[in-house]
Amino acid sequence: MLLHVAFGDFQVTTYAADVEARTIGARVHQPALAPGRSTDVEPYWGIPAVDGYPFDGSAMVVWDSGTPAPPLTNTPPRDGRDPHEDPRFDAAARRQKSEFLRTGGVLIDVCDGAPCTAAPVDTDY
Repeated sequence: MLLHVAFGDFQVTTYAADVEARTIGARVHQPALAPGRSTDVEPYWGIPAVDGYPFDGSAMVVWDSGTPAPPLTNTPPRDGRDPHEDPRFDAAARRQKSEFLRTGGVLIDVCDGAPCTAAPVDTDY
């Protein structure tokens, strides 16, 4: 399973994605975020890092498009814009999904060992 998580997503919380990743035994692309982007004490606690590419297993890749970090309280994000669709419109994210979904597919690093970023998109259809 491949989880493409939009950092600060208004619709699917970062915390729900973390729980799902831990539940399915996924690994997380590291560095997941640029230094200082997360307000968590230990970001992605309990989710081991992908230990090399190409990776043959379930993984979570966090895509950051600059939305403010989500609140640490049990409240939905309200600052900035909703980045929910940004990973789905990003060319690198699409290439990563395509390689993963092939027969015998694997996770490839499309972010060159850096945190993955996605350009904000206008989704006012």
